[in-house]
Amino acid sequence: MPDKLQIDFKTSTRSLTGDRGVFYEATNRAIIVLPNHESYDDILATIQHESIHFCLKDTDDLDDEHEESIIWKMAWAEYDLI
Repeated sequence: MPDKLQIDFKTSTRSLTGDRGVFYEATNRAIIVLPNHESYDDILATIQHESIHFCLKDTDDLDDEHEESIIWKMAWAEYDLI
């Protein structure tokens, strides 16, 4: 499988009712659920979040909590707030 991220945008979904986005490591696919966002900036933040999951997917020594912490810090780093 090619090592590139595929991002799909959904306007409705039965299985991701509360999620803004999800990354599937097995297929390198991220789904962004548009109605679960409040603004364009919110959508961009979710795309960034799921893209970072893709970038970190081959890092074996990270558990889910550590990975989420890294993503959170990267999101705020552009504002020098960490």
